Amino acid sequence: MRQRAARLGAGLFLLLVLVGLSSPAAALSDACVAVNADWGAGVTSPQGASPNNKVEKEYASFAAGEVIDYQASTSNSSNAELNAEPESSDWNGSAVFTIFKNDYNDYAVPDARPGNGSEVSLTGTLILDPDEDYAVGVYSSTASSGTATATLTCRLASAGGPELTSLSPDFGVTTGGDSVTLTGTGFTGATGVTFGGTAATDLSVTNDTTLTVKTPAHAEGAVDVVVTTPGGSDTLASGFTYYPPVTLSPESGALDGGTVGVPYSVFIDKSGGGAAPYTISLAAGALPAGIELDPDWGGLVGTPTEAGTATFTIRYTDGLGLFGSAEYTITIVAAASGPELASLSPTTGPTTGGTSVTLTGTGFTGATEVTFGGTAATDLSVTNDTTLTVKTPAHAAGAVDVVVTTGDGSDTLASGFTYQAVTLSLSPAAGALPGGTVGTGYSVSVTASDGTSPYSYAVTSGALPGGVNLNASTGALSGTPTAEESASFTITATDNVGNTGAAAYTIAIAAAASGPELTSLSPTTGPTTGGTSVTLTGTGFTGATGVTFGGTAGTDLSVTNDTTLTVKTPAHVAGAVDVVVTTGDGSDTLDDGFTYQAVTLSLSPAAGALPGGTAATDYSVSVTASDGASPYSYAVTSGALPGGVNLNASTGALSGTPTTEESASFTITATDSLGNTGSAAYTIAIAAEASGPELASLSPTTGPTTGGTSVTLTGTGFTGATGVTFGGTAATDLSVTNDTTLTVKTPAHVAGAVDVVVTTGDGSDTLASGFTYQAVTLSLSPAAGALPGGTVGTGYSVSVTASDGTSPYSYAVTSGALPAGVELALDAGGLYGALSGTPTTEETASFTITATDNVGNTGSAAYTIAIAADPPARPDPSLDVEVIGLVNAQADATRRVARIQLQNFEGRLERLHDDDERWASSMEVRIGVLQDRSARPEDSFFERATTAVGDAGPQGLLAFDEAADPQASPADAAIARPAADRGPLAVWSGGFIDFSRRDGGIDLDSTAVGVSGGVDYRFSPALVAGFGFGYGRDRSDVGDNGTETLVDAYSGALYGSYKPIDGLFLDGLLGGSWIDLDSSRYVTVDGSTADGSRSGTQLFGSLTAAYEFRDDAWLISPYARAGFSRAWLDGFSETGGGVYGLTYGDQTVDSLSGALGARLRYVFDTEWGSIAPEVRAEYSHDFADGSRVGLGYSDLGGLPYAVETEADARDIATVGLALGIRFDPGWLLDLDYRTRLDGDGVAGGTGSARLGTRF
Repeated sequence: MRQRAARLGAGLFLLLVLVGLSSPAAALSDACVAVNADWGAGVTSPQGASPNNKVEKEYASFAAGEVIDYQASTSNSSNAELNAEPESSDWNGSAVFTIFKNDYNDYAVPDARPGNGSEVSLTGTLILDPDEDYAVGVYSSTASSGTATATLTCRLASAGGPELTSLSPDFGVTTGGDSVTLTGTGFTGATGVTFGGTAATDLSVTNDTTLTVKTPAHAEGAVDVVVTTPGGSDTLASGFTYYPPVTLSPESGALDGGTVGVPYSVFIDKSGGGAAPYTISLAAGALPAGIELDPDWGGLVGTPTEAGTATFTIRYTDGLGLFGSAEYTITIVAAASGPELASLSPTTGPTTGGTSVTLTGTGFTGATEVTFGGTAATDLSVTNDTTLTVKTPAHAAGAVDVVVTTGDGSDTLASGFTYQAVTLSLSPAAGALPGGTVGTGYSVSVTASDGTSPYSYAVTSGALPGGVNLNASTGALSGTPTAEESASFTITATDNVGNTGAAAYTIAIAAAASGPELTSLSPTTGPTTGGTSVTLTGTGFTGATGVTFGGTAGTDLSVTNDTTLTVKTPAHVAGAVDVVVTTGDGSDTLDDGFTYQAVTLSLSPAAGALPGGTAATDYSVSVTASDGASPYSYAVTSGALPGGVNLNASTGALSGTPTTEESASFTITATDSLGNTGSAAYTIAIAAEASGPELASLSPTTGPTTGGTSVTLTGTGFTGATGVTFGGTAATDLSVTNDTTLTVKTPAHVAGAVDVVVTTGDGSDTLASGFTYQAVTLSLSPAAGALPGGTVGTGYSVSVTASDGTSPYSYAVTSGALPAGVELALDAGGLYGALSGTPTTEETASFTITATDNVGNTGSAAYTIAIAADPPARPDPSLDVEVIGLVNAQADATRRVARIQLQNFEGRLERLHDDDERWASSMEVRIGVLQDRSARPEDSFFERATTAVGDAGPQGLLAFDEAADPQASPADAAIARPAADRGPLAVWSGGFIDFSRRDGGIDLDSTAVGVSGGVDYRFSPALVAGFGFGYGRDRSDVGDNGTETLVDAYSGALYGSYKPIDGLFLDGLLGGSWIDLDSSRYVTVDGSTADGSRSGTQLFGSLTAAYEFRDDAWLISPYARAGFSRAWLDGFSETGGGVYGLTYGDQTVDSLSGALGARLRYVFDTEWGSIAPEVRAEYSHDFADGSRVGLGYSDLGGLPYAVETEADARDIATVGLALGIRFDPGWLLDLDYRTRLDGDGVAGGTGSARLGTRF
């Protein structure tokens, strides 16, 4: 054990040394290196004329975690600046150091601006933002100005975690916002500070030992404070204590106002928070003159001495030093005095009021009223203390006093405003008013305006018409004129303030009107139904209100003019009638002026035959009159109705139940409400009372017992047939063709002759033995013959089903006997006969099953059932080495076909790193020698994926085409030479054969063949991508008894190589496969063979990162790779093997691996070619995952057993040496040897040789 450990330690040491030699340490960015080169020794601004008075450098693309430590100073400068944004005047005689960012728009280090003549120094650390560009400069503004010197060091921030030692202050209020300084170490690059788990704000790192933040809000009490940097975090337990803030009442704002000379007192109290004792102070502003703060109780007391508004801040400070402040205002007004009215503008206006007047004076603030001649003005508005506006009230003409009133008194301006009289306007305007008529009521109103209501009215000259009067309050002229005349008069209106206006009017009164005179009508005749349009001629028709014909009012009265009107006649009985016209002035009559003429009514149906009826059957028909005036009456005026039928005199309905077969003739006369009549002669034929049906014959007269035969019945009286029965069972699909024919479908029935019965509403008729049912033979399924066999002691179940009859069916064994232990029974649903049970004896039983349907039809079938003997006890298949080997072989083969494609495509990805190697082509043969007899066939594909061309790998490989190898070999490097540009598109192919063997618990020999090809395209200097296809075939032998498995895989993949920066390559691959697996298993128990076939799908992929340090001779390339595959295999059942045949469930096969490695190569040129030695070291880990599959004996059903495939996760260290020799013009030879180490020491070694040529 110690020897193995020593060998493992030595191998690991060698691996670490090789990886360490080939893996570069973390490096500064190019920008950081440039800063150190430019400023590390210090730079001083030159003195001279512009532009020779400065040193300025620009930098970009810093790496995350880099910082700049800066030290700067000025000397002999009258106006030194260190990163203070210089104003134009500051450049005169100044020396400046600054660091810009954001394209010279911002400054990256803190300000430092001394006074003139000073010198200043600045030290600090700038945390660099990788996304920002920076510029560093020192400047001397003139040849005589001082100088600025700066020393900068760019470095990686310390990776160690911070240490927090103290906070100042270490307490604050729960509302947050307190500025706190944290002291400790390792603060550079700090990313966050939390108080009680809540992030602080305004984080600012002063230097590596100091930073400042503002506290977040938090509940009262002590909390932990945590500082976090990229290197870690540190906690100061209970480092900060939150206290409630001190609050004041009132909260803030305007306090009660005061007045000069009036004592004032207000109390400002603490409403919450803090800890006693408290100190009360004036923190800002000033109190009103005469008022002081009492610090003992918070009172603001005193007597104000000056008017104005004071703004100030009161602060309560508690015993911890926490305080609460609030800003207040107090407004002090001057002592009040009475108003003084100096002038008005304008000083005149109309007596109607409404004039807008501006009053000027003093003391108008708070004015409550302005009066004009003792009447209050309206719309009072105080503009300021010296000006107000109002609108004048209405007032009589003349000068009036104006009085202003405030809360402090009033002042009067005697005769300050003069009212001027106005002339009122009257409507209607002077002239003729509407005329009137003697004896007819008259009403017109005269209205005054432009004055002040109320108004009064009077007739001041002339006289109104007789019978007409003037209302003095409203101006209304009303009454009933008494004489025909034309009156002239003047009406004068006076308003409330004495203004007047007059207008002269005339009114013509006409004589009283006379009544109408009717002279003629046209036409003078019309039907009794009315509706005739008649024109009346005469005089005095204006205002006509009605026209009557024989006392009945006409309709649609329309007065055309005073001599003509039109109207429509109302309905009326025949004869001459008086016509009367009525107006407001009377009426006039034209005797017998219009003659109504009788009309003949129409009857429907028209005269003739009415619908016939049947004796003893209800009858109903209606006769309807029209062309007259409703209501109508009906009567039989000649002939007679059928016996049992009556006429309704009001409706014309003929109804009843005829009693006798007959043909009746009669006349019906209709009379309307005006006496008009109309008649029609009718006939009604009453048929004899109906009799029942008669069935004469059927066609066909026979049919099967299952029913469904279409039968035509012939006879009479079938109209209205309601049913047909065959042997008492109703037929279906009844269809009456006519009174003598109908069709039906027969129901199912037992065999034999049956009666057929037809039924209608009038009765039924029977045709005895009219139809004969014929028996049918039932069919049974399965057909006669051998039924599935059974086994003694194993449950048996088979169903026999009858058809071609009428369900339900019954089943019986009518000859022979069922196997012992098996019974025949009807299933629960009555659908089939179930043969079920557990056979007890080995035998071949012969028997006949007869099925009988619902109508007695039968059918039989003869069957045999072979019952085999109880099989011997079968072993647990999950312990069978052949089964275990087969399951493991299929899992291994599934992983291998994925590794084949991964190796081929990863090889192509490696060659994409260099266009010469990408286009290289060769014809080659590789032969490998495998030394490790215990190697697993699933050894990490990452281990082989990093094998140079010519390396057979741990399992031995025979390969063709260079793309089969994931990395260029030393010989490839020796022959790779720059070539002409062949364009962005390249086509490739490759493959290999894998021979492997695994001993130990399972003896497996396998051969895997894989070929791949594809097309890739260079999209840019940094990106090449493509797609490809592959085929893999794997054959594995398990043990020595003939168990084997064969796998075919068809694959497709997408791949690409991306170079984000020079030397760094990211290679990605994702693909899938369709898999077919065939197997042949040696059955251990009896030596038979069981074959199987299954299919599945697979997903595989890998991701590789490699960095290549190369020149014309050297190549150093560290790399890391991770990859996976997952396959989903379908379940399957074996054929053959008899009772030992197995069924396998679905199976999932996974593989996951990772590798870290490095290779070192150097090319020596010789006269005859070149030699390229190479050394390689790699550590890999297989995260092997076992696979579980359920299985069981096929004939028993279920998967009660399971096999777990081997899961062998392990670490492997590989060290290899290779030598590539090139012979001009293109022959090459590769020699390779490598050894592998795992936990048991040297796990094995491989050697290989390759001979190839370039073409």
